[in-house]
Amino acid sequence: MPNQRDIARHLGLSQSTVSFALRDSPLIAKETRELVHQAAAELGYHPNPLVASLMEHIRTGRPMQEQGCLAILVDFANEAEWLSFHVAYEQQYAAIQQRAAERGYRTECFFLRAPGMSPATIDRILYARGIVGIILAGPRKDSSYELAMKWERYAIVRVGYTWQHPAVDCVAAHNRHHVEMAFRELTNRGAQRIGFCLGQKALNRADSNWMAGYLISQQALPKSRQIPLFLNAGSSNESKRFIRWLEQWKPDAVIGGDTESRWLETQFPDPSQRPQFCGRFHYPDTSVTAIEENNSIIGETLCDLVIEQLTLNKRGVPAHARLILIEGSWVPG
Repeated sequence: MPNQRDIARHLGLSQSTVSFALRDSPLIAKETRELVHQAAAELGYHPNPLVASLMEHIRTGRPMQEQGCLAILVDFANEAEWLSFHVAYEQQYAAIQQRAAERGYRTECFFLRAPGMSPATIDRILYARGIVGIILAGPRKDSSYELAMKWERYAIVRVGYTWQHPAVDCVAAHNRHHVEMAFRELTNRGAQRIGFCLGQKALNRADSNWMAGYLISQQALPKSRQIPLFLNAGSSNESKRFIRWLEQWKPDAVIGGDTESRWLETQFPDPSQRPQFCGRFHYPDTSVTAIEENNSIIGETLCDLVIEQLTLNKRGVPAHARLILIEGSWVPG
């Protein structure tokens, strides 16, 4: 990453002249200021916000200000619509806010689908306000098009797999390991025949890691204990298909979602007759055995990553994006 010395060397100027020019000081001729700004853009120079804050404090003697604002970019119309979509996003958001405050930052949400908003509008707002840290919040409702934003201006991270562009550092739940954990824990609790249920819409979500976890877990079992996947297509006839699947394959444990849990309760009113159940996702204030995705840790990690980029003065889409997977926890019912 080029610094002010590199710009000075490139133009044959002193570093102090470059420093003053970058701050648009009237002590430097307008032509020189323009030349320095042009060279800085060509060389890919970006000021480090932490250093800039420190130098402003030294020069003026004023107390240091807060580190700045982190933008949370959301593909919904408003906060209520976003947070009601799934409790995971509420958990992540709360953790982002808390971690940002601990690090001296504040956060602000920008909603892509709000009236009058667009990627270009948000880009202009962020640039005008000097906001250079962005967290792309989940989920992305429509990933079929790329957002027209000048990503080279920003430190950026994304959550989960629904944001396919830009290809930046990503934090996600380790869903494949979660499925394997569920199989392992149910086996440790005596289950011999474990059935796995997945919704048609979730089949290819999370980079197909739900399905990968199921296939890996099946391969580890003797053929006599392997049970075909129950794929919930969401039709009105699915509950009957589920019952036929139970009767044919006779699982003594089932991994699934809320829908399959309700069907089991209806089919087996007596809990002692019911197969063990493990939910793929743990909901707060419930007593169902499930996997906790640890969304608070996901939110904290998102915040840590974008602040790391700001501290290191990194901007734009990296040549090699990092994928950080957060392990879940077993929550017994």
